[in-house]
Amino acid sequence: MTGGALFYMTGSVLAIGAFFLLVDLIERGREVGADVLAVSREAFGGPEEERPEEEAEVGVAIPGTVALLGAAFMACALLLAGLATVIAMLRAGIDVFWASPPGTAPRIAVVEIGPVGLLLLLCLALTVAAVPAMDYTQAAAALHAPQGYLRGVMAGAGGG
Repeated sequence: MTGGALFYMTGSVLAIGAFFLLVDLIERGREVGADVLAVSREAFGGPEEERPEEEAEVGVAIPGTVALLGAAFMACALLLAGLATVIAMLRAGIDVFWASPPGTAPRIAVVEIGPVGLLLLLCLALTVAAVPAMDYTQAAAALHAPQGYLRGVMAGAGGG
């Protein structure tokens, strides 16, 4: 059981690291106080924004950085959460990234999004190479109960 816990912990640490780096990048595109205003409107009601009559838009173009941040958010949500939490996180992500994209897309340098991509790539590599990684964590879990290791070392020292 310890080996499985170590395997899960490795993937979770990588995904949480990517998630925290991602949150900073996402917050750049949001207005200060927008979350408080949205929650207040939702909880207490309030005047809906009146829009002038416009023609129905066929589609709204989503900036590339917003699409990249949204995809990374979905990957982190899938890596970190159970079934009910995944649904809640994906609904929140859809609301933030696709339902109401920000007026201006945050400017993100490759140096800033690179570590997020690297951590998610490491999660993917851990998934693809699950058998060797699990073997390694099972071997590391043997240190949790070192009696077998000590017997092996002592038997080797006494026999030679």
